[in-house]
Amino acid sequence: MDKYCPNCKRMVGVKKNMMPGIITIVVGLLIALFLPFVCLIVGAPVALVGVVLLILGGSKCSICGSKT
Repeated sequence: MDKYCPNCKRMVGVKKNMMPGIITIVVGLLIALFLPFVCLIVGAPVALVGVVLLILGGSKCSICGSKT
C-alpha cells in the first residue's frame, strides 16, 4: 500500500515496524529460558505484549523511516 510521506514529499511504499515486537518477544523468551519460575509471572506477559506489538505495529516510510 502506498501512502504520502510529508518528509519525502512523495508517494512511497510503507513497511510495518516490527522491531519493537520482535525485541519484546526475544526478551520474554530469554526470561523464560534463564529464569523458569519468573517466566510465569513476567516472561509470558512480556512475550504476549510482543505479539500485540507485532500485530498493532505502525507503518513507517520505506525511504526516510518516519512514522508520519
